[in-house]
Amino acid sequence: MARSLASLLSIPAIDKLYRFIGFRLGFFLSAVALAGAFFLYSIADVLSVYCIAAVISGLCYTIGGTIPVSLLIAKWFQSDRAFALGICAAGSGATAIIMPPLMTGIVETYSLDVLLVMLGIASCTLGIVVFMCIINDPKEKNLKPFYHIVAAKQGENTMFYGNHVENRVVMIMFAAMFAMGMGLFGAMQYMASFLGFQGFSEMGVSLLISTYGVTLFWGKMVFGWVTDHMGGRRSGLIFFSVAACGFVITCMAQPDNMGLAIAAMLCMGFSLPLVSVGVPTFARDIGTEETYSANMARLQFAFMLGSTVVGTIP
Repeated sequence: MARSLASLLSIPAIDKLYRFIGFRLGFFLSAVALAGAFFLYSIADVLSVYCIAAVISGLCYTIGGTIPVSLLIAKWFQSDRAFALGICAAGSGATAIIMPPLMTGIVETYSLDVLLVMLGIASCTLGIVVFMCIINDPKEKNLKPFYHIVAAKQGENTMFYGNHVENRVVMIMFAAMFAMGMGLFGAMQYMASFLGFQGFSEMGVSLLISTYGVTLFWGKMVFGWVTDHMGGRRSGLIFFSVAACGFVITCMAQPDNMGLAIAAMLCMGFSLPLVSVGVPTFARDIGTEETYSANMARLQFAFMLGSTVVGTIP
């Protein structure tokens, strides 16, 4: 809970923070602070220390997460932004597939404390790599943002409201993102527990969650490509429909029908990119370049608020 609240409450300050310190330094500080959180977790023996580590990790989740990544991509891409963000998000999905078996092996061979220290060292190392590689703005190197003429023209025809956005539209989108945080993100938090409750074996649950993870990896890039060519409104309609099918099929799935359960995970995997790639896309489609960062912060705040509310339900 402490982690979620810290992440939620820090969202409004992200845009101003990165305007002041830049992406390069911001991502580096986020990685170093996350390493500090891992080190604190490794030595924690009382609740207060765990809470401090949770607050730090929650701040890092926001400071080094979707919002600044989306803003950085907006500087480097005038077109194909959703696809670029999908590739970036797919990288985190690949980590979610590869790392769990490795981390389990380290914990079983050594201990959880050793794993946490190793994660802290890895975070520091990656922070240094990011600091060396990231360029805040293409203008710093006399470069121009990527621009694909065909995709750009298609994108112009798929904007949601263009330059004329009423506050009513922003409020409707705020409510929609809140509901999405409660529904999509909340559902996957409890998916493994739900499948186990339905009677699936541990091996079956593992297979289904792995299927979901692999599908999510490719789904993020597919969602990005579709959104760049169709716009957030149409792609949202398609992928929300797939999510609805996934929920229905999941409720119907039983241990004696593994094929139906796999179909449910395929639907969920292809629809969950709405969480990581969809929010920045919707923020872009309801405004202009000047209002993008503000809209992004509002919609991400609504999404995180919804997921935090669901996270309090036992």
